[in-house]
Amino acid sequence: GYTPFGGGIAARTLFDVYLRPWREFARAGGRGVMAAHNMVDWVPMHANRPLLHDALRVRFGLGEGGYIGSDNTNVEGLADYFHGFAANTSDAAAMALAAGIDQDMPGGAFLSGLLPLVASGRVPMAHVDRAYGNVL
Repeated sequence: GYTPFGGGIAARTLFDVYLRPWREFARAGGRGVMAAHNMVDWVPMHANRPLLHDALRVRFGLGEGGYIGSDNTNVEGLADYFHGFAANTSDAAAMALAAGIDQDMPGGAFLSGLLPLVASGRVPMAHVDRAYGNVL
């Protein structure tokens, strides 16, 4: 169910129960997923690199070229309804991109926040190139 809140969960339960269908999806050649609204161990999914990148892309095999989209306004939500997990929308965009989100839907945080961060060097262009390539 939908909840923007989330507490701790044992790693075994997380991987063997909740993430098992996603592991099988990626291993079967699935190429696109949408991150959830929830948090795991109090980290919003849209900023959760250990789950989006390390588990889904690397461990489960979604790989580069696999697409991870945001759920509606959840990137902006890192600075809003997730109680200030990010300092502002630009910070939220940088966190989501670094975590492995490829497309911000409907796009507000990436559109308004990433260009100045890339220009300043805070966000590596390689992260933008990865996301762009995965979306295409």
